[in-house]
Amino acid sequence: MIGSTNISINRYYNYKIAIFLISIFSFSLMTFHLYVSEATQTDNQSIFVPYNETITENSTKNTNFTNTSVELTILSDTLETKLNKLSSLLEITSILPQITNFPMEEFIDKKLNGIPENFDAYKRKLAKDILVKYDDFSLIGFILPNGNVYMQEPFERQKNLTTGNLGFRDYFKTTLNTGKTYLSDAIVSKSSGRSLTVMATPVFSNNQIIGVLYGTLDLNIFNELLQSFALPSNYRILIVDKAGVKLGDSDKSKVPSFSNRTFEEANKFSYLDAFNNALKGESGFTKEKIDNKTVIISYIPYKTLQNVRILLVMQECSDLQNYTENENKFSCENIENKIIKGSPLIDKNLLVNLLSLNIKEYLQVAEILLDITSKLPQISENINPNLINSTVHGINSFDGLEKRQVAKSILSKTNLFESVFLLLNNGDMYLDEPYQRQENLSRDNFVIRDYYKGVKNSNSTSLGNAIVSSATGKNQPNLAVPVFSENMTLSGIWAGGLNLTTISKIIQNFNLTNENDLILYLDENGVDVGISDRKILEKITGNHIFDFSKLRSFIDASNGNIGSTTDTILGKEYEITYSPVKIIDKTWVVLFICDVVS
Repeated sequence: MIGSTNISINRYYNYKIAIFLISIFSFSLMTFHLYVSEATQTDNQSIFVPYNETITENSTKNTNFTNTSVELTILSDTLETKLNKLSSLLEITSILPQITNFPMEEFIDKKLNGIPENFDAYKRKLAKDILVKYDDFSLIGFILPNGNVYMQEPFERQKNLTTGNLGFRDYFKTTLNTGKTYLSDAIVSKSSGRSLTVMATPVFSNNQIIGVLYGTLDLNIFNELLQSFALPSNYRILIVDKAGVKLGDSDKSKVPSFSNRTFEEANKFSYLDAFNNALKGESGFTKEKIDNKTVIISYIPYKTLQNVRILLVMQECSDLQNYTENENKFSCENIENKIIKGSPLIDKNLLVNLLSLNIKEYLQVAEILLDITSKLPQISENINPNLINSTVHGINSFDGLEKRQVAKSILSKTNLFESVFLLLNNGDMYLDEPYQRQENLSRDNFVIRDYYKGVKNSNSTSLGNAIVSSATGKNQPNLAVPVFSENMTLSGIWAGGLNLTTISKIIQNFNLTNENDLILYLDENGVDVGISDRKILEKITGNHIFDFSKLRSFIDASNGNIGSTTDTILGKEYEITYSPVKIIDKTWVVLFICDVVS
């Protein structure tokens, strides 16, 4: 009986891996204009494609929003990427055998609002691992199709529930009815009493939903994100749900206590014209009165996981003619003109801070994909060094087909990677996709690479600096995660070569710079890994290789600082605004290089 169950799970598991990888990135990475129309052509496939009915007809991620501040455009993209990153984590986790194994429903104890702490240890351990590594989630839980709570981690939260059945929650009902991942509006937790939002995804076994896997996001993570920006006193950023309830606020003084009355009454912004315009899928700005003050409100919607979020940026201003501006208040006309031109509303320090956050979120999407897929049996099992053929620098194209299929699925549906490969514990190449890259390799062993050393030394994820690829001869950074055997010894390294064209498009899509301005993402050695405009780079550097690591701005950013300075490049002075990008085990740098200082 046990053997037949495992065969059934593995067969379903192989099927779902292929479908899942085909579908998930059609949504998660829409910024890069990935369209996967075939992922919705069959009933089985469509249930795994997140879809939002709320504003589909009015707005999509690829819409070129007009009359929107630069800060708002970058921040909306960053927040959407953050949520998609977390949904990717939940959705991939939902297909792991630890989760798809049938729940031990008969052991539910009503006094504990679920199973005891020492039952279904595999599910609990996986939930604990997620909470430790991805602290955006404050709780991971599993609900049965009848609405009964099966388990929650931390276990204390499960015991503190005021009800053992959550079938009334909209996130449960919507996920169960649509078979798709859903992000809830703000709710008050039944276990903590705190305001939060919930992300939920269905769990399938043999094409049947056997439960709902979900994670809770405390609203504090959005407050802390917005409050991390050094904003002027008259400048406020809000995140609200489709009911107008505030999810995040840059103003610490306006963050409420966690009570039902405050949650339901004091946080509603649905009366604003800006909010109602955004709910229709529009972006732009309005001039409104709030507390008897004139305020310009920029707004933009972003759809995510069958729901919609709205960003509002409020800036107090004066309608007086010939108004003398100061650091705390500007003329309304001046602010409106800046928005129309796409100019920064505050300063470039905020822009580089946002750009740093944005690229970090995208790299974490890549990390999650490699991290979770490294745990799949298709990757972690049946690694046979005897299959290596030195003439093709790894195993033959007809060997390791399950591993190659996972790699191919990743490459075909996201352009974050140019290649996906597997190294043995000793650094030997086992396989590389596309296969032609494997054939073109100029070496068989990669123990000298910093990403290999990083994983070996830490048994955790490592981000490599840009190197000249032995397959293509082009600069490429690599992201690598450990592959562990059943007894938890390191058996290999699962890695991806990052696509630098894609990273550059992140900046280029925002249309941030003036005619002679330049934005660069640089690795720890000062090598460019993202460029807003190559022609401007060539103009500034005289079309020569320039060592950006010698600049004061780069050195200061590498030491963890954000700021602006004047630097000299080939005898010319430029104003450079900079910020570190702390990601995994590296610190990259973003530079905003402005035209020559007069």
